[in-house]
Amino acid sequence: MTRFLPHGEVRVHREGRILILEGHGPWNVEALQHSTDKAQPILQELSGAPWGVMASISAVFINKLEITLKCLTTQMKLNVG
Repeated sequence: MTRFLPHGEVRVHREGRILILEGHGPWNVEALQHSTDKAQPILQELSGAPWGVMASISAVFINKLEITLKCLTTQMKLNVG
């Protein structure tokens, strides 16, 4: 269970073999985890063949959230294989 309600907005969807991320922040850790959870099924569908990602991110980060975003991005890559 999360400690806080997610805030910030991230749309995650795909167009063909492209994962599309559109985000407006700032986000908290819960919002970033929610976005990662939403992306996982799409990443599983894309795995096994070349794919790309297009991200449009608009936010002001504080250090901890910036580090968390980098960690979650790495986790997304590792979970796909």
